[in-house]
Amino acid sequence: MDSPVTGEVDYGPLEMERIDGLSGLQIFQAMLAGEIPMPTICRAFDFRLVEVAHGKAVFQGTPDGRFGNPLEPFPTTQGHLTGADLPAEEASGAQ
Repeated sequence: MDSPVTGEVDYGPLEMERIDGLSGLQIFQAMLAGEIPMPTICRAFDFRLVEVAHGKAVFQGTPDGRFGNPLEPFPTTQGHLTGADLPAEEASGAQ
């Protein structure tokens, strides 16, 4: 399976000393720049951050058979992320 994005990516836990005092946007910008590692879940699910701006974070990945819905008569791969196109307060379920 080919990855949707090219280039080396560092995955690992965030060290609090490296992100102390940074805003969420600054943390995501540092991830995108390769200054701090991407979360290991990105490697597990083959997705990574490809764009970030105020109020927007875009992840790109490759869904495969591991993400199928086994309850459907013909299992399909889930190719979307819930809330991906919603404003942040709606995507998080806040009311």
